[in-house]
Amino acid sequence: MQSKWIAITLATSLSVFSIAHAETPMHGKSPMPPNHMKMMDSNQDGNISKAEFDAMHDKHFTEMDKNSDGNLSEAEMKAFHDAMHDHHGAMMRQKPAASPAAGSTAE
Repeated sequence: MQSKWIAITLATSLSVFSIAHAETPMHGKSPMPPNHMKMMDSNQDGNISKAEFDAMHDKHFTEMDKNSDGNLSEAEMKAFHDAMHDHHGAMMRQKPAASPAAGSTAE
């Protein structure tokens, strides 16, 4: 029963992070960061198969399972959540490169 709740919490955390991340102005109309799709698409066919999707989430689980016991504790989940929050905050603080003013010419 505990693993079921951990799996639900993990899926919810990843989903919430993905949705919040995708709705930032940095990403425009794209539902995810541009390199995220490429990272998941291991066979580079432009689509994410269930196997590719599962592989990415297995990788996240392994990264989160700091003591490698095959289970995620509340502390491991919190550490992951805090790291994602910090990462997202750092991305939001980055300013896009300024574009040249309209009508200006480079010399």
